[in-house]
Amino acid sequence: MQHIGDRIKFYRKKLNMSQASLAKEINLSRSTLAKYEIGERIPDLVTLGKLAAVFSIGLEELTGIKAPGEIVREIQKRYGSQVEGIREDLLEQLYILKENTKLQEVLVKLLKTDPKRLRDLIKVIELLIEMK
Repeated sequence: MQHIGDRIKFYRKKLNMSQASLAKEINLSRSTLAKYEIGERIPDLVTLGKLAAVFSIGLEELTGIKAPGEIVREIQKRYGSQVEGIREDLLEQLYILKENTKLQEVLVKLLKTDPKRLRDLIKVIELLIEMK
């Protein structure tokens, strides 16, 4: 799956816009836009909306994120009986994992982690979630 920066760059180039002209159009610095394009930063929802408007596309197309029902149908169609009985929210998470190669790499490393360390990591993740 392309990261959002790849998509921003694709649509910017499709309109023959420079980073500077697009950044000016949506009231950003060129360096911030450049960081979006190389994946160092992720645009917030307002910025995504501005980008989608400039590109004349929907947020779904810009982000590559599908609606939950569509994700579940796609997984069920593709994997059939292998996913029978699995909760729909887990299927959505499976899809997100499948499409996010960086997340896959991190999770593969975690799966190879010593079970004791993995339990500690889960505790840390739970604490981080509670801190939000």
